[in-house]
Amino acid sequence: MKQVRGVHCGSLKQISPVLRKWMHLMEDADWWKWEKLPDAPWWYNERALLSLFAGAIWRCKGWAFEEFAVTKRQKPRGRGRQQKDSLRARGDLEFWWPASDIYFISEAKRAELPIRENSRKLQTRIGAWLDACVDDVRRHPQSQDYRRTGILFVVPYLTSG
Repeated sequence: MKQVRGVHCGSLKQISPVLRKWMHLMEDADWWKWEKLPDAPWWYNERALLSLFAGAIWRCKGWAFEEFAVTKRQKPRGRGRQQKDSLRARGDLEFWWPASDIYFISEAKRAELPIRENSRKLQTRIGAWLDACVDDVRRHPQSQDYRRTGILFVVPYLTSG
């Protein structure tokens, strides 16, 4: 069976050391075993995965802050409905990476993906989840002081049958 892994950063090449460190943390079985019972960080929720990503940032000499208070624009509602312009909410992660001296504000999602689906269906589902991440982070006010980023953790699983 072919193993799929690696770091593909696109326009965020400057944070590839953080992604590599995060992969190392995810694979380091010695520290996430509890009383010799097998456990894995990817079996948990978005918060658990994001905490390891923040840990990777810290280990690479960056700065990270999770679950921070922020004012966001509200999600659009149906036509004709009144809504407030913004609301107090929680952001998922703010971080600073010294190699690029860029400050990031991020919204994250965790998605489970059955790996027996055909590739076109997989691409469609991953694209929809990425769109949801981007939509969430776009609710943060735009600023030249930081870069808005969406983070998607995809957890593949096998179905029986």
